Amino acid sequence: MAYSVQKEILDLLKNGILSHPKHEDLRNRFDQTAVDAIKFTGSPEPNIPINWRFAESVSALKGVEALLLRDYLDKRFGVVPGEIEINTDIHHMASSKYRQAVWGIYRTKDERFVHIHGSMNPDPTLKALGLPLDMPDTPDPANPIRDRIAESTATELDTLLNTTFHQPATICRTVSEYNSTPHALANQHRGL
Repeated sequence: MAYSVQKEILDLLKNGILSHPKHEDLRNRFDQTAVDAIKFTGSPEPNIPINWRFAESVSALKGVEALLLRDYLDKRFGVVPGEIEINTDIHHMASSKYRQAVWGIYRTKDERFVHIHGSMNPDPTLKALGLPLDMPDTPDPANPIRDRIAESTATELDTLLNTTFHQPATICRTVSEYNSTPHALANQHRGL
């Protein structure tokens, strides 16, 4: 069977999160009907070909949020919503291929990589990089972004995008680099 982002998200939600021994409180809180009411839509193909299943993991966590919201609405207001849809293709809403290229992983001047993410609106990231907000489609619409990112180090871009412009971006780390970060150390016992 071909790879499906939605199938992987459901597997992560059901088996990786809800069935994990450290999440017994979640497993006992939601019945199968609640889990079945969460639907994931979008392209079955991965948008960023990375081996850590980033989009699938984030979407599975959005599924947990949807379950918690559904539970809250039921307990607080006595309202059980019907199906909750989570669209995994939200970044494709950008108007042009150039604007879509704001979501990607790019090589930096110091031979590292950064993952930039244009959020719901790529304008602030494009402004931070000093690039036009849109361009006509070209054979490789990512070229201007790739070229601009190659002018800076990963640390410079991390500071520019995160600290100065408050945009989502991260330096891509090796597994050993990531495992020594405060984030990884703080969450190593959580079963994520």
